Amino acid sequence: SWTIIQNNPVLGAGPTNFFIPFQMLGTTDQSNIERFDDAHNMVINMAVNIGLPAVLAFLVLIFIAVRNGWRETIAKDSISIWALSGLAGLLAAAMFNPVSVAIWALLGIILGIMTSYTTIIRPIGARIRVVGYVLGIALMVVAVGFISSEVFTKYGYSAYLLKDNTKAQGLLKKSVFLNPLNTTARTFLIGSEINLRTDLGKSAEDIESILRQHPYASQNFKKAADLYYRIYMASKEDRYKQRSLELYDRALVLEPDSAPMYASAGYAAYKMGESQKSLEFLDKQIEISGGKDYPYSLILKSKIHMDLNQKEEAVKALKTAQGFITDQPLLKNYITEVEKSTDLKSLAFPFYLSDIDI
Repeated sequence: SWTIIQNNPVLGAGPTNFFIPFQMLGTTDQSNIERFDDAHNMVINMAVNIGLPAVLAFLVLIFIAVRNGWRETIAKDSISIWALSGLAGLLAAAMFNPVSVAIWALLGIILGIMTSYTTIIRPIGARIRVVGYVLGIALMVVAVGFISSEVFTKYGYSAYLLKDNTKAQGLLKKSVFLNPLNTTARTFLIGSEINLRTDLGKSAEDIESILRQHPYASQNFKKAADLYYRIYMASKEDRYKQRSLELYDRALVLEPDSAPMYASAGYAAYKMGESQKSLEFLDKQIEISGGKDYPYSLILKSKIHMDLNQKEEAVKALKTAQGFITDQPLLKNYITEVEKSTDLKSLAFPFYLSDIDI
């Protein structure tokens, strides 16, 4: 983040554009395997997206609100105490989590109360104080809920990675209950439910719900496509395969230069029996990356050509991959076997292709 800020200190990289410079500056392990849309810190994210002057203006606004609230707090005004506490809770949560629309809305309410209390709210009378008490308590509960949701998400994700889907499901349900807008928790909850084969139809409905919530986010289309791929592999129903491929296409329209996304789409299409579609995705991914960071995409491409009994194309893909793979003896021997083989479909495939990580 600091490198991005240094490159664009005044205007930033543009609103919601964190992932673009991240992709350009990140290492292969960071940017090609996992993409981040947010700096997971409100102030840093603002600095990256809209520049340091905007951050300064925002901090001045916070200072004015806190100063007004503190003055009223010293005067033992209860509503300001609650508002100041709510602001502290929200800002604490926003320093360690992605900032959602709900956070900005709650922050706006609190800042409005703290900056206008002495001139607008107090003259209305004592009744408004009851509303203030309720609102202050509600805001604190929401802030604590958001923080707790992230904690449950962290441990739920860890359980999911360890294949403990029952535990992951329980933790992620708590996370979604505390923050229904937590898309990450909802995504991994659906993934754990698919793995448990609890209700694939409901899982599909939940995926569509996430897409309606974020209709223009390429990563959500990609995650939804991955999940539909999992549902298809569990059910073998063609409607799920078609929906998965459709969502991969939509994601790639929004992010046409994402080599990792083409790689995932190519693998999923292959596993779902769509060889030609897989080759389209893999060819585009290799065109973008040159094959350097994704040699196993070339291996997969060779496997597809072998399944189609296209020896020349298979050998070409393997020889291209040879320049990027460290296990040279295995690959060299395998190329020789492919060149000599008269029945490519029956030839043993010595490489392990890992499944899509959702």
